[in-house]
Amino acid sequence: MTLDAFAIASAAGRVPEDQRRIFTRLGLSHALAGAVSARGPSELAHKVAGAGLCIAGGEIFSLVAVPEEDYPRVPRPDALDDLPFLADVPDVALALSELLGLPAGPFGHDAKVLALGRGERQAAPGDRVSAPGTGRLGPAVTWPGAIGFLTAGHVAPSAGAVAHDASGAVLGHVVWGNDPARSATGLADVDVALIDTGAAPAASAAAAQPAAGAAVTIAGSGLSGTVFGFCSFLRFGGTATVYADVYLTGSIISAAGDSGSLAADANGDVVGSLVGAYSGRNMSVIQSIGCQLAAIRTHGKVAASLL
Repeated sequence: MTLDAFAIASAAGRVPEDQRRIFTRLGLSHALAGAVSARGPSELAHKVAGAGLCIAGGEIFSLVAVPEEDYPRVPRPDALDDLPFLADVPDVALALSELLGLPAGPFGHDAKVLALGRGERQAAPGDRVSAPGTGRLGPAVTWPGAIGFLTAGHVAPSAGAVAHDASGAVLGHVVWGNDPARSATGLADVDVALIDTGAAPAASAAAAQPAAGAAVTIAGSGLSGTVFGFCSFLRFGGTATVYADVYLTGSIISAAGDSGSLAADANGDVVGSLVGAYSGRNMSVIQSIGCQLAAIRTHGKVAASLL
C-alpha cells in the first residue's frame, strides 16, 4: 500500500472536511520524501528516519520518525496516541525547517514525532542465509554487546563477509567462521560460523545431549528423525576433512541448502547444527553445540553462549 493509498483508505467514510485535513497532512511526508530523493538518505541520516501518516486518538496526523540517539530530548510515551506534536519538539522542528527551507509553523500541530532506536531484522533458527554459501541459521547465541546466530562454517567461512537473508536483504555480518575443508585458522574439525544479526529470536533454548534413539528436528525443513549414534571424530565428504563430536541420525532429515540449521530435541533444546549427510547411508550429520561453542570461544576469541 502506498502512502496516498493509506490516506484514501483512512479518509473513507469521513466527512469532506476530515478528508481535506487528511490529504493536507500528506504534504510534510511528500516534502521529506522529495528531500531524500534529491539529497540521498545518508545525508539525512541524523535528521529524519522516516515520514508518513499515523492515527492517534482517532485523528490522522503527519508522522515524522527521528533517530533517538540524535534527539535524546524527544519524549517517548508508552502510548502511541500520546506522541508529542512537532511544535513541542523545537530541535526536530528546527532541523526539518532547515532541511526543507520552510517554516515549521504550518506543520507544528498537524505532525507527531516518533523517536526510534536501532531497528532489528527479524530472524529465527532455520531461516535461509547466504554468506556467500547458502544454508540456514542455526542456534541463537549471544556474546558481550551483541546477538546473533550460528551457521555452518562452509556457508560463511570468512570473517567480515556480509550475510543476506532469503530476500537478498542484509542480515548481518560474519564475526568468525571455520570450514574444516579449507581451514585458515588451524582448526580442522569444527564446521561453524558466527553471524552478528542484532536480531533476537522469540525464545531462548538450552543445550542438549541426546541419547541414542532420541528424537531430533531440523529447523526450517521441519523434518524429524532419531539419533542413531555419536562419533567423537568422523571423516567427512570424501576428503581428509575430519569433524569432531557429531551425532548421526537414523534417516536423512535434511536436504541441500539446510547446512547450519538448528537441530533440536523433543524439548526444543539445542543439539547442534546440521553439517551434512551421507545419502548412501540415509543419515544426516549434526555437530554438537558444545563443540561448536568451544571452538568459537577458544579460536574465534568470542565468548558466545546460547541465548
